[in-house]
Amino acid sequence: MRRSLLLAMALLCGFSCVRAAESERYSEDAVKAVFLYRFTGFVDWPADGLPGPAFEFAVLGADAVGDALERVLADHTVKGMPGRVRRIRSIRELGKAQLLYVESQSAADLSAVVQKTANAPVLLVSDLPHGLEIGSTVNFLLREQRVRFEVSLAAANRSGLRVSSELLAVATRVVGSAAGDAERRLPAQLTPAAGGE
Repeated sequence: MRRSLLLAMALLCGFSCVRAAESERYSEDAVKAVFLYRFTGFVDWPADGLPGPAFEFAVLGADAVGDALERVLADHTVKGMPGRVRRIRSIRELGKAQLLYVESQSAADLSAVVQKTANAPVLLVSDLPHGLEIGSTVNFLLREQRVRFEVSLAAANRSGLRVSSELLAVATRVVGSAAGDAERRLPAQLTPAAGGE
């Protein structure tokens, strides 16, 4: 879809908060797909967490996001590799995926997902109320009709992932720290400048 690709190009210049109400132009699924792609540029995996030959995105219960993500990846690489989307129906199908997205309809599965991916180099992204508290590294939120996200540094550390300060700077909420005890909230109207902190 041309609109999804135009949105992808706009967000490639830097993170932005996108109104979900603009669904006539950009669907919420397309916005989330672009964010999933963009997250990979701001997270470092351990060397053994990127075995190749492709960077794998697993999508649990979110076919529309998976479709939009495939369109974004058609013209972009991830960590120097082609990106591949796998739609899965249970955590048993995770395989060697580096990023797992769990949509809101799969809320009952998130605790099992967290247990399965504990201490594995998997960026777990959810779309659930209290997703960070359950164990996700990144969780989507809808605030003032905008798609936003929050980050758990404790979950990232547990998975051996390093999240850049640029990503943290545009998160609505950051929970945890190297010491595991800090929480920071950003102003609701934060819109980061392209390419900067």
